[in-house]
Amino acid sequence: MTFGSEFEHWERFKLFLVVVGYDTEDKVLCYCSSSEKKSNGTVFVTTELCAYVKIYIYVIASEFPETALIRETPSFPAEMSIYRDGYLIEKSSHDVNQWGGATISGYRIPNS
Repeated sequence: MTFGSEFEHWERFKLFLVVVGYDTEDKVLCYCSSSEKKSNGTVFVTTELCAYVKIYIYVIASEFPETALIRETPSFPAEMSIYRDGYLIEKSSHDVNQWGGATISGYRIPNS
């Protein structure tokens, strides 16, 4: 998975990822997480074989913006790409608030 932005201050943000794996009866099989963000925004996780997974992404500002004026610190876009076995299976754009970051909850990815 990659989650990154061309925003000039992207390095101020930490990325935390939680993946929950489910079986065909919607029972939780596994949890895994990662807070390691490569310089290009790539995060790697591996799960047990599951019917589907739900991905939770937390983008957290680790520093305040240069100015305290909210109107001068607009949200910026970040691109998410999810890969399975080297193939792109999902791509989307998400707004990230410079003060509050972003939360992408329960993004469901089937195992097929």
